[in-house]
Amino acid sequence: GAAGVIACTCEDGDCHYLSGNTNCAAVAADTADLLNLFGIEKARFQMAHVNPVDVEAFCQTLEDFVSEIKKVET
Repeated sequence: GAAGVIACTCEDGDCHYLSGNTNCAAVAADTADLLNLFGIEKARFQMAHVNPVDVEAFCQTLEDFVSEIKKVET
């Protein structure tokens, strides 16, 4: 029942799990393609690189995502 999903990862080159964000990018691309095959708009799923200490940028990323979801729903 979710209107959209955003997967947040570390910024490139700054992942605690070394290649976690790179692996997530590959999975996210495949997920977006699958959603498209099911007729679900790609805008409903997004992956974003965020810096955990930059709270303002993180909040802006979420606000932008919500705005995109609202556009799709109308």
